[in-house]
Amino acid sequence: MRNAPPVLVPVGRFVWGGRIALMLALLTALVWLVLARMQAMSAARMALLALACLFAAGLSWLAWQREQLPSGELAWDGEDWWYRPADGKSQRVRVSLNWDAGRAMLLRVQARPRGGWRAQYLWLQACRLPLQWHALRCAVYGHDTL
Repeated sequence: MRNAPPVLVPVGRFVWGGRIALMLALLTALVWLVLARMQAMSAARMALLALACLFAAGLSWLAWQREQLPSGELAWDGEDWWYRPADGKSQRVRVSLNWDAGRAMLLRVQARPRGGWRAQYLWLQACRLPLQWHALRCAVYGHDTL
């Protein structure tokens, strides 16, 4: 059985993640203002709605922070996937494809054995990895089927 050739991919934080979280928070605030203006609400109901909006914004921010893999390198050595953070040592990981958009992929990365950190997500784009893109796709799709 042949495996895909080794590939090393630099990974970093999702640049648009913070902007998307901010836009969602602003949208939530806008919805709150529209609802407050459209309906004659008591002060208690308005405060409860504001609290719910703040709670939702806080939860989305925490989820965004938790689901991001820190900057480092994702490597396929021909047999296993490895992740090495910029300030740490390599750790064996399991990589699975969540979504393939042709020129971009959303990968789920989880420590092996499962006792490590929770599953994290990587958004990788061909335009940012022009030299590694083909080898990365081969490793993601064909590491056990070639």
